[in-house]
Amino acid sequence: MPLGRVFGDLSVFDLLGNFVPGVVLMGSVLLLVPSDRLEEVTSPSLAVVLVLGVITFALGHLIQSYAARAVGQRETFRNSILLHQSLGRSPVLNFDTNPTVHPRLYGIYSRLHPNEPAERNLDDALNVGSKSEEDTSSVDDQIPKSEPITDRSKRIPARFYRAIIEAIVMVRIKRDRPLSDVTVAGKAWTVCRVKYDLDSTYNEYGDLLHLMSSDVESHTQSSRAFRFQALRNFHRGMWISCYSSFVLMVFIGIAQSCPRIVSFLSTTLGIEPWRPVAFDLWMSVWTICLGYALFTYLFWELKEDYEEEFIEYLFTDFLVANTALLEDDSNENESPDPQRNSPWYQ
Repeated sequence: MPLGRVFGDLSVFDLLGNFVPGVVLMGSVLLLVPSDRLEEVTSPSLAVVLVLGVITFALGHLIQSYAARAVGQRETFRNSILLHQSLGRSPVLNFDTNPTVHPRLYGIYSRLHPNEPAERNLDDALNVGSKSEEDTSSVDDQIPKSEPITDRSKRIPARFYRAIIEAIVMVRIKRDRPLSDVTVAGKAWTVCRVKYDLDSTYNEYGDLLHLMSSDVESHTQSSRAFRFQALRNFHRGMWISCYSSFVLMVFIGIAQSCPRIVSFLSTTLGIEPWRPVAFDLWMSVWTICLGYALFTYLFWELKEDYEEEFIEYLFTDFLVANTALLEDDSNENESPDPQRNSPWYQ
């Protein structure tokens, strides 16, 4: 019963973000165990299961801590707010001049994929709704066009490079741009200014993110934003878990391919060599390495997508929770706020 209460108190953040990535990494670590000791380590006794569960959960926390540092300080939230604070005039938003804070790593990334699609122009984003009523563009020009799969596949080498290098050196190679939905972010900033009495020079974006998250949590029983946040944490943890497993399998593959090196190291260090379980699997170690490399890339892509989804739904849920403030602000005829005349507000 006490054990059941402990697991009952675990949230979806703990299970998805910590426990599942820990299970994946623990499974890879168990492949290092000698074949004759595997049954002993994985015996179904309660004590062994409890110890493995605690170790797995601890590994998951270490993975999330590493992943948070590897992801770095995301700028999606900050830049989405800053876009409306400065009406797009802040030098921080000049991504053509400052696309990264790590130019050498970004240089390799840009060479791997020099034909990266052009980014959305921030001036055009702020001027949405300011076009003349007589729009001469055809209907075909207004229909969103999806990117061909051949063009997407050309970006895979560059993005795979980011997935691996960012996990190794724990930096973001490319800066985050604002959300594409500028209207939601702009209205959320307007509500924040009224509710929290903020001025246009406010720059504590981390605190503002926490305030908005707490506000949403206090007003809603089930938030889509927190669901996407849990999924983002899961993908982020799986990204690092698969990367760590990939590195571990590479070392096992080298040991299997170069037994003389293993013999020399074991003799030098005074360690008796053993035959790990990975050598006796039905598939080769290098096939497992390839699988982990693929999953490392896929989970990196997913955590990038879900980060933006989380921020976008956080803005949306925040507006829903503060509908009254938004309506009161829209009914005012005059306001000292210079941003009220900006196109996104109309």
